[in-house]
Amino acid sequence: MRFRQLLCCFGKDHSEAELQVAIAALNSPQAQPSRGLPLRLSILEGPQQGETMYIPAKGRPSSQTHPVRFGTGEEADFRLIPEEGLEPLHFQIRYDALLGQYQVQDLGAEAGVCIRLDTAIVVEGEMTISFEDVVVELEELDAKGLAAHFLEGEKGNQRLQWRSEDSPIRFGRMADCQVKFDNAGLSRYQCRLFFSEGRWKLQDGDGVKASTNGTWVMVQDCFPLRRRTAFKAGRVLFEAVTAD
Repeated sequence: MRFRQLLCCFGKDHSEAELQVAIAALNSPQAQPSRGLPLRLSILEGPQQGETMYIPAKGRPSSQTHPVRFGTGEEADFRLIPEEGLEPLHFQIRYDALLGQYQVQDLGAEAGVCIRLDTAIVVEGEMTISFEDVVVELEELDAKGLAAHFLEGEKGNQRLQWRSEDSPIRFGRMADCQVKFDNAGLSRYQCRLFFSEGRWKLQDGDGVKASTNGTWVMVQDCFPLRRRTAFKAGRVLFEAVTAD
């Protein structure tokens, strides 16, 4: 099944949601946007583990305004070794001068690009998250309602709904989790949903301590890169770090 709705993303025309996320990032002490500083991109897992590149590359300042494309094909600016899940043009990294940040942008690849959450994000429209073998589609119902449809994993095909007064909703192995799992691969508190400032938000871990293996969101279009962002393309794990 193709999970193309694994999203946490913003339109190319700087929608209100995008601007709100950028402003929130500016106010976050944990995950500031890149602000135009050089970006170091390292491969942490995969056939090219240990390889590193910088954006913009030395002597190529135009790469800050022109996207750098990644994939297995000849058109890619950075060639990835072909393996399952990777496509000729899989994703690109571009710089948004208006927002002062680098963004990773999915180029329509079947496997997509998955971001590991490092800060709380707003649940907007439909957003599908994954952790271990669990895939959950979140959907805003109205101003205060939220639904979760479990697509894969232990609770496959179950559907739950909550109102703002039910907040917070914790996912994990602990007895006090509102959504409890028996999967030993999940953390005691894997992630949580909470209602704050009139919106439902998603956060990895329990709000204080992060989960062991992370909570992942697939990018439908683009996602702002913070000072340190981990993401996957297929089974290749990248880390983007502002080289300041």
